[in-house]
Amino acid sequence: MKVAILGTGALGCYFAAHLHPVSELHLFGHWEDQKAAIKKEGLRYISSEGKEKRIPIRVSELQEFPHYFDLVLVLVKSFQTRQAAEEAVFILDQAGENSRVLSLQNGLGNAEILEALLGKACVLSGSTNQAAQVPEPGLVENTGEGLTLLPEQTPQAILDLFRQAGIPLSIEKDMSRILWSKLAINAAINPLTALLRVNNGELNSSPLTQSLMKRLAQEVKAVAAALKIPLIYKDPGEEAIYVAEKTARNRSSMLRDIELGRQTEIAAICGSVIETGEKLGIKTPLNRSIYRMVKAAEGGMRYSLQDLAKLV
Repeated sequence: MKVAILGTGALGCYFAAHLHPVSELHLFGHWEDQKAAIKKEGLRYISSEGKEKRIPIRVSELQEFPHYFDLVLVLVKSFQTRQAAEEAVFILDQAGENSRVLSLQNGLGNAEILEALLGKACVLSGSTNQAAQVPEPGLVENTGEGLTLLPEQTPQAILDLFRQAGIPLSIEKDMSRILWSKLAINAAINPLTALLRVNNGELNSSPLTQSLMKRLAQEVKAVAAALKIPLIYKDPGEEAIYVAEKTARNRSSMLRDIELGRQTEIAAICGSVIETGEKLGIKTPLNRSIYRMVKAAEGGMRYSLQDLAKLV
């Protein structure tokens, strides 16, 4: 199978490392330092056991592959989805029976953007609980094993490919439950790590941050309930605490964006909760406060535990 990955960040490189041995894989993206490092020395991949290997990933240019790929895996930030959709239109072989664009992105609304240009029949919306980080250009580290969840309408050829690559899978009938459940975990963990500039595990070192994680997740649960979408976790706040512990070494993508002075995905995470809540008459005051603080952090503002204590 001919596979394109749009996105050269941590998860894009994680999936590239696993899919490379079982497919013709090409990596596309706009992070020039990352691309240059992989082109020069290959992708350095550190497994969850700490073993490092170099993988000769192809880093390619879009214009060279019109209507070529059977699978386009979208792993860009949510605010880059529209550009990714345009790129997918160009490189996907839409004539293929099993040709699909698969989004494994954070937040809500990505599938709708892709479907607007590609049509519903070509687009799959999945989710992944895998954790990874890029300590430096050209190096990706597996920082927490997790399931990748795909909708039941995923073609068998794609399922077989992921299994051959050793990627743990779960096949789901109702992806809306999965996406909202992951949104609850992301809203609880990622913004707090970005504001405090700490690894996931550090959030469990303080009763304050544990309390905030629970409250953030509960607001997401309330909005989902108004949509009649039951989460897969009975208590998403406790699940967020567990996930933070399980991925303790991970530096969230939102934290990395703040550290590098880049735009974050806060609009697709807390912003989606706020917007949907407003439409349904559900108040989400903590998500709103955290959203504003992350936007300020994008501009250079720094926060401490004492600042977060004011939210309680």
